Amino acid sequence: MVTVLAWLDGDTDQRQRMVDMLNATGERTALDELGFGTIRDAFADALFPATSTQHTRIRYLLFIPWMFRHIAADPSRSRKAKKDTRGARDVLAGVNQELVGALKQRQNGDSRPAAERTGGIIGAQSGRALRMLPSSIYWSTMNTLRIHDGAETSPIRLLHRVIDTRAASRRRRSSDETDETDRLSDGLTWTLPPAPDSFLQDDAALTFELNRDEAEFLAGRFQSVEPVQDRPVLARSMMCWLIRDNGCETSGARYPWNRDLLDAVPDDIRRVLIHARDFNLLTRGAAAQYNVQLAEALADQTGPVSESARDVLDQWLAEASEPGALWRRDAGHEDFEDFRRLVLSLNPRIPRTTVTFVEDWLDGIRDALTSHRSTNIPATRALISAREAALKGRRARLTHASAREARSGLMSTDYDFRWLVARRHLDDIHAGLEPADA
Repeated sequence: MVTVLAWLDGDTDQRQRMVDMLNATGERTALDELGFGTIRDAFADALFPATSTQHTRIRYLLFIPWMFRHIAADPSRSRKAKKDTRGARDVLAGVNQELVGALKQRQNGDSRPAAERTGGIIGAQSGRALRMLPSSIYWSTMNTLRIHDGAETSPIRLLHRVIDTRAASRRRRSSDETDETDRLSDGLTWTLPPAPDSFLQDDAALTFELNRDEAEFLAGRFQSVEPVQDRPVLARSMMCWLIRDNGCETSGARYPWNRDLLDAVPDDIRRVLIHARDFNLLTRGAAAQYNVQLAEALADQTGPVSESARDVLDQWLAEASEPGALWRRDAGHEDFEDFRRLVLSLNPRIPRTTVTFVEDWLDGIRDALTSHRSTNIPATRALISAREAALKGRRARLTHASAREARSGLMSTDYDFRWLVARRHLDDIHAGLEPADA
């Protein structure tokens, strides 16, 4: 949660205390102050479709339908879930707490801090106060992977269908209507691997580890997903390539453009990765410049926040000055024109103002890259301020003190385009496909 810091413009001491608190928290947030999100998501949806930054572990894609069928097998819970939306959510929250408990069973005796022991368990810390249940977090992916293959538009509607189908099946069995050609679909794919016999029974422990059948099922589903693109850019996603041609091997890479991966991928994926890498670098520079100006707006031009922000910007300038960085692979910068064509082919709805800002920022920073300075170049500073003001209006922190009172946190844009989520999914699949005696 973002910490809210406030001060009075006329109170220098209080303002400094707020600056000190911001420095002490070291807080960097995912605030998209400069509107890079649409381009970021275009890259992520093309390279790693059917993923989300909210995802933790891939086995939730099985836990969720198993939980629905578990609820449907319990008449009492089924009645409560069918009563109204609140009842259904309460039932889902209760069963999720049972899942949390089952997953925590394996953590007993672990001496690590609680946050590390329960990593990946949704609701491990918040309990019933959890605002977004796993069924909502993974709902879009369940549809994209056709784990849910019905017309239901929400997890609760699907839960109701699963309950109704279970009840209808019981009635058929009691009336001897057992014709296998007339089976009822509960909205979940027929090929869904079965839940363990002990699933949510008698305090049985659960893990995130996939067995081979589960790993093969999920690998097949992810392979079938097309990259999100308006005009052809990729023949298949990087996720699909990693599963089909690279044995789900990620090598623990921090970024998808790790040298080993970049050398191995097909040309069309390599093209996207190189542009994504340059875009990542450019946005980190813009964020660093933004943080310098924010520190100055906090009247901290010579204090620790400003000093730290300037250090980060200096480090970025050194990185961006490397040969070939930031679309400097040809004299006429034709590779940036290829970037423009690529992102608009992926998503033509990206605002032209966003692409123009990227280009203007790149033009404005070129002088800084030759002189190794940017904080004193009026053009780059004005671009940052104007961009935030155009996007945020009175919520722009660089130009409105009231906005700085309402929100704190430095800007961070080290985009990996959902690679760490995809890598974790791939590592889980890879482990599940490994021979048991490996």
